[in-house]
Parts: sequence; C-alpha cells; structure tokens
Amino acid sequence: MKSPKLVIAQCFGMVLALSAAAAAHAQLYKWVDSSGHTQYSDNPPAGVKTEAVKSHISSVQSSGGGQPASIADQEQAFRKRQMQAQDLAKKQEADAQRAQEACSSARSRLAGLEASGRQVRFDANGERHYLDDNQMAQEKSQAQQEAAKFCK
Repeated sequence: MKSPKLVIAQCFGMVLALSAAAAAHAQLYKWVDSSGHTQYSDNPPAGVKTEAVKSHISSVQSSGGGQPASIADQEQAFRKRQMQAQDLAKKQEADAQRAQEACSSARSRLAGLEASGRQVRFDANGERHYLDDNQMAQEKSQAQQEAAKFCK
C-alpha cells in the first residue's frame, strides 16, 4: 500500500504537469481598446483587430530545443525524481539502522567493561592475557569514545 505522502506527491505532480501543458497550449491575443489601452485576453473580441501573442506562460521545458516537454516526458521525469527520492530514503534508513547497531554495540561493550572486574583477551595463539588497570582504563576510554560517536 502506498503511503499518503506518496499519493499526494503523485497527484500534485500530475496536476502540475497537466496545468503546465494546458498553459503551454493557450493562445494569447493583444488589441487596443477604444480608449487607447492595450488589452490582453485568451479570447479575441469581435470586430477588433487583434494580434496573436506568443505565450511565455509555459515554464516546463524539455531538456532540448526549448520546446515544452510532453506530458509523457514530464511524467517520466517525475517518476525518475520519485525513484531517486525513494532510493535516498532507503539509503538514509539503512544508514540509521547501521548507526543504531553501532551505538548498541558500543554501549554493550562499555557496560561489559564497567560491570566486570577482570578482563581477558586472547592472542593469535589462543593464549589468555589479563588486562591490567591501565589497559582497562584505556579500553573503557575507547568504548566511551565509540559510544559518544555512534550514539548521537
């Protein structure tokens, strides 16, 4: 099921595309009325000499030639922007999930260092080495820095 924001964005995009297309095809006429004032309208008055004016209303342009983009081109561009926004949202969500996992891991490591008395580390040969007070303080400091970094 689509989210309400997505549906609203799609509807807004379609309305915008259709209104731009309608404005691009509207003809504008210019004439001088009986009092000498220049008038503009989309419907020319009867019995008055009118001049067709090139419409500058259309602001939606295709990528080439300055011609108004077709509705299909506008729809394709809209869908492309929509997909890019969805991809960005997915990437941000994945980044937030990784940051949350890193935060949880850092807090867990810090809690383990603060809770227990003696800490042991194993070397490449599998031999046990107990941490002295300086090493414990250093590891706690590193764990606190990681927690501060990831748990913003």
